[in-house]
Amino acid sequence: MRKLSAMLVSTKPVTKTVLNWQIETVENTEKAIKKIICKPYKVLAISSEVPESDFAKAKKMIAVLQPETVVISIAGQEDLGTQLNTAFFQNKYRNKAYKVLDNSFEIALSNALKNSNN
Repeated sequence: MRKLSAMLVSTKPVTKTVLNWQIETVENTEKAIKKIICKPYKVLAISSEVPESDFAKAKKMIAVLQPETVVISIAGQEDLGTQLNTAFFQNKYRNKAYKVLDNSFEIALSNALKNSNN
């Protein structure tokens, strides 16, 4: 099974693999932003020990640099895998609900072909 990539901003060490997530740990949000520019991650999890101003700054910058990356705040690392899965899949299904397939060109072409045959 392919592993999904996640980044954790925390000063505490964490295991590199949790459930189906490959986790990379950095110490602060600036390093996280630099790494996300080079390599996209599915989820950026920021520990609650990080100041709220840094969390807000990271969330705004990631929304511009990598809009598909989900940014979450976590209180503890006990159920990190579950928190990552919940955030990722909720966002995935939420975005899927808003996608609209525009096939107006195909409909117009089909109608034009029908009219030309008549």
